[in-house]
Amino acid sequence: LLATRPVQIKTDSAKSTDHLVSISFGTYLDGTTSKERKLEIQFGSSITYTISDCTTSDASLSSISSATAKTWTFSKSNEKLTIECNEQSWYYTFSSGATNCATYWAPYVTEIKINSDDTATDAVRQEPLEWSTFTRNSAIEHYMDVPLQLKTDAAVGSGLITFVKFKTSLETTSGIRIDFTDPPQYTIYKCTS
Repeated sequence: LLATRPVQIKTDSAKSTDHLVSISFGTYLDGTTSKERKLEIQFGSSITYTISDCTTSDASLSSISSATAKTWTFSKSNEKLTIECNEQSWYYTFSSGATNCATYWAPYVTEIKINSDDTATDAVRQEPLEWSTFTRNSAIEHYMDVPLQLKTDAAVGSGLITFVKFKTSLETTSGIRIDFTDPPQYTIYKCTS
């Protein structure tokens, strides 16, 4: 999730305000056990970060932009966490961290949460980096707190159809159908008649 769809946040906190970015990343270590990992960015006399189970003290974001308004991007691979801010980048390699760092941070991230002690984050978004191919009539994992986008080259009046079915954790299903008639029409199953 975090590797293919980086998380972006916006802050307008200045140094020495003691504002805090606090984000938790949930992973499943064995397919069933949830483990939250936390990234914090502190706006003290300098701007520093900590990564739970990895860093043993605050690490400095050296040469960070002096602009108060900042856009942050966080992405992850199996080997490292990348922090980007206003086109500057810092990398934290899990193998350089504490004993459990790689164990807890390498797995696939399943959920992201802005924590209640966060005082700096003003906005958050997560979007795909690139378009991906798919197989018709097969399921893809997607959480609807992130908008789903589709591309089509179907022309108005072509009679072609786009149909997307949504399935919840409760096993209930619904869907959206778009008919490329003239004019185009849509149906939301279990909602529109």
